[in-house]
Amino acid sequence: NMPTALTMEKGPEGGYCCAAAAGSFPPSPASPGFPYECCGAGGAELLSPGARLKALGSARRRRRARSEAELQQLRQAANVRERRRMQSINDAFEGLRSHIPTLPYEKRLSKVDTLRLAIGYINFLSELRFPRRDVRSGQQVFGFG
Repeated sequence: NMPTALTMEKGPEGGYCCAAAAGSFPPSPASPGFPYECCGAGGAELLSPGARLKALGSARRRRRARSEAELQQLRQAANVRERRRMQSINDAFEGLRSHIPTLPYEKRLSKVDTLRLAIGYINFLSELRFPRRDVRSGQQVFGFG
């Protein structure tokens, strides 16, 4: 049902005008599946960029309007999920802190400090397990340099 001849010409105000026989029009090159709605029966109406976006938006499926109570309930559910997520992360950091040997500080380690100490501790344990050897002397090298 697509017309055989369709041309798009830039209009004087920056919009586009399609010139084709009345009937079905091909999908927009920028948005496949959304037809041009710029041509009337005469085929010469101008569609500005803003009007084209509005026309494309009207072709999309609209969301059902939600009541204030529904929105509040959705927000509360999202907040509960976020609190649980953060609690899970904090529990994981507490578990990590319990496995890192530290001096008894007056305040607990921050998340960044915990990660830095964990990296250093893992490197230290790796060095104990798999010591490096000096290429020239063949002796074990201790340290992280």
